[in-house]
Amino acid sequence: MSLEVKKKIFFHIGFPKTATTLLQECLFSKHSQINYVSGPTVEVIKLNFIMNPSLKKSIWRMNDKEFNNSYNELLSKLNTIGSSLDSNKCNILSNELFLQIFFIKDSEYDPFKGLLRLISLFNKANIDLNFFFLIRNHGTIIPSFYYQGSVHYHLKEYSINANEIIEYFQTGKNNNTKVSKIVFDNFNYAKLYNYLSSHLKPDKIKIFLYEDLVNNKEEFYSDLSNYLKIDTSETRKLLHNKKKTYPTEDKMKFNKLNYLIYKNLKQPKNLCNHFFRKLNSLVKFLFVERNKETYRKSEQKRKNDGYKKIKQNSQLIKKYYREDCLKLEKKLHLGLDQYDYF
Repeated sequence: MSLEVKKKIFFHIGFPKTATTLLQECLFSKHSQINYVSGPTVEVIKLNFIMNPSLKKSIWRMNDKEFNNSYNELLSKLNTIGSSLDSNKCNILSNELFLQIFFIKDSEYDPFKGLLRLISLFNKANIDLNFFFLIRNHGTIIPSFYYQGSVHYHLKEYSINANEIIEYFQTGKNNNTKVSKIVFDNFNYAKLYNYLSSHLKPDKIKIFLYEDLVNNKEEFYSDLSNYLKIDTSETRKLLHNKKKTYPTEDKMKFNKLNYLIYKNLKQPKNLCNHFFRKLNSLVKFLFVERNKETYRKSEQKRKNDGYKKIKQNSQLIKKYYREDCLKLEKKLHLGLDQYDYF
């Protein structure tokens, strides 16, 4: 009697500013040999309990009692994922959210406990779970992380600005040490690797360097494709010829104004009957947009100045993470020294 072969899935942990969106949008969702399980479909809603840490009913935020009581139900949900896995393709889940735990204010949140629960559920469901992620030099990832719009906004809520970040890396303290520690401890790559390897075999975890994607593209395409067992030439085509465009704020504002004008001109009778009310609404719209633009420019300048200030302290930041990087290099020989990680 033949034993049932485990279905295999790769869980991509998306560190901030390590090309996560690029991989999700240009590779995982488009490569013909990849089954992107957590892609933008209606089915993804069924994965919220493992993919969306902002939900109170996700495994990332349940307390121990809630998780234990819900275990069988969660396992049943996970089996629906198992049925959607393709034995002839590379099955991929990708999540960039659970490391950004400081976004969730009303919860005691432990990503490592969440990872252990994830591993437990997948093992019980008889699914071969593998992890991979990209890492990046701390001297560049931290300022880029700060510059990211949503991150800048959330850090500001905690009164953490560029000066506070620099103070934290200098002394380990600032006016919000607890949150700063939570935020920046997420970038201890060796700590994450060691935790995963304490619960999984080492060959179930793979680390790639973001710098290789930037500087040694061919080698990166080949290494990633070989690891995922997908066609390298298709990977090269999808990533090398990437085309991602996002509308600028000016373009979005223009489109909104354009729509309002079009909508009113299309209904001339209604425009005539309510001309002064409509005119008043237009004036208000333009006034609000002008104020938004002033605020946006002010915030943008603050972000730019903060980014430059943090970037200027890259050596200080690298010193903070030096021991962690040395441990990782000693264990895996990734070649971190060639990219000046320490």
